[in-house]
Amino acid sequence: MLKISLQICLLVLFSSSNKSSSLRIARQAASIDDAQREDTCDAQLDGVYRRVASIVIHPNLQGYWVSNSCEIRPGPEYIVRKYHFINDTYFRATQFYYLDSSCTSPFYGLEASGVVKLDKNRVNSGMLPWEQNNYELFMSPLLYQVTVLPYTSEAAVYLQSRVSSVCRYRFGRNREVWRADGVPRDILVYVEYKKSVLMDFDCTEKLGFNLNEFLLLRIEESVESSASGDATAAAAASARKRRQLHLGEIATNMKQRRRHRPSGFQPPLEDANNDPCPGCYPVLHASLKTPPILLLQTLLPDYPTGEWVSSVCESRPRNTYVTRRLVFDNDAEQQWTGTYNNFHDPLCKRPFFSFTATGRVISRDIDEHNPDARQFDFLITGLSITPRDQRSLNQMNTYIGYGCGRTSWRINRTQDVTNTNGCDHLRLHVPTKSEQVMMMSLRDGQTWLYVGGISNTLEQMRKAKRPTSFQPPLVRCADSPSQRQQLMRQKQQQQQLQRQTFGYNWNKQLSANGREGISATGRTEPGALVLLIVLFLSALIHQSTF
Repeated sequence: MLKISLQICLLVLFSSSNKSSSLRIARQAASIDDAQREDTCDAQLDGVYRRVASIVIHPNLQGYWVSNSCEIRPGPEYIVRKYHFINDTYFRATQFYYLDSSCTSPFYGLEASGVVKLDKNRVNSGMLPWEQNNYELFMSPLLYQVTVLPYTSEAAVYLQSRVSSVCRYRFGRNREVWRADGVPRDILVYVEYKKSVLMDFDCTEKLGFNLNEFLLLRIEESVESSASGDATAAAAASARKRRQLHLGEIATNMKQRRRHRPSGFQPPLEDANNDPCPGCYPVLHASLKTPPILLLQTLLPDYPTGEWVSSVCESRPRNTYVTRRLVFDNDAEQQWTGTYNNFHDPLCKRPFFSFTATGRVISRDIDEHNPDARQFDFLITGLSITPRDQRSLNQMNTYIGYGCGRTSWRINRTQDVTNTNGCDHLRLHVPTKSEQVMMMSLRDGQTWLYVGGISNTLEQMRKAKRPTSFQPPLVRCADSPSQRQQLMRQKQQQQQLQRQTFGYNWNKQLSANGREGISATGRTEPGALVLLIVLFLSALIHQSTF
């Protein structure tokens, strides 16, 4: 009798405590999920800030520099670049143009050769004195020859119409019809001999081609350390160095390309000697007649639910650098939050100021220029700013009580500026609407988000047109808040189902032995618990009596 009562009581106690322990485990799992989310996103940004890199002063340009992915320029133009510097002066630049954002359908290729020279007398507008050593400023490149080659019959028609509209005397309609026959055609030639110009014609204007990107140049040399991210002397000594060539940005307005002077940078080109160099092999071994075919990107659904962070220190026009952290929720309000950390330097080591914008996102139609992207309207209803250095602090305090929050700004002290409609000095206004485009893809086992690029021309800034190019992609680091809540509910339901199944099985076993008191749901009724305790005490008394 005592043995049976002990078994029943132990079973009841285990069943009654199962629910409370499961809830405790669920709460612990929720806190662990939040901590892991913070750790993952913060670690991604910390990796950008702690990156061991340096800017090479008066670098050696000799060698091959290639794109490691399909680049999307304003227009849009889908392009892959391969630049060969024979020495620090002579170069050959090959550009491959495509019909899709994955660079799998070649359209035409273009190859230019010429020279570049360092301009020691020019100062880039907006550059601080201590920034002078961060860049190399060149004069406009002198092009000797530009050759073009169509890869399809449509490209041949397109090229001939654009070129002949500029050089009608050379490529007029009475000339031969262009075909995709593998024969390159010269559209720019400059020949000089003993200070005498023997030949000089340029038919590239309507193609929007120029190499003004060489006006601004920077080479970064970074250390690819171990997976743990160690930056110790021993780890750095055994690590491999990686070199990247950053060239000036392209004008977002096609009509201003020839006179545009860059103040920011394009996505970098990889040194072909980098090891590893993802995506370099097909570009390095390509030629004008054999364009590279890149891997097709896996495009994902339209709304970018989740949390996204920068993977690099991002360059923007007017010599500014940022890291971003965007959160998109898939709730009924379609809320979003964006945190932008601004820096003075291209390595994101010198903080300037930060701001956080909040609001809603409205999904629109497929973009008319890029069918792989979708249009979105960002409604910004809240804004807060945090100065990070003395310079930004002084700028904030120049607005005494109006135009940029309240007075008495302090470094690293956040202030909500929604009531003052933003900050005039920083050109941050609220409420406002930003018309954007976004695109998502799956690459290297990670999800990437492309948000529309920043305009670098005043005309487009005033007209607020939707961008046709993109900023550096953001990597997904966590689920959205509503996704985490939904996942938590699913875990709780699964645990409850497990408890019910466990309780039902034990109840079935006890019913077979003629025992009662445990419900089919696995929960113990209060009356049954009291009855079992009485039975247990009675058994003890009975045992002691005999």
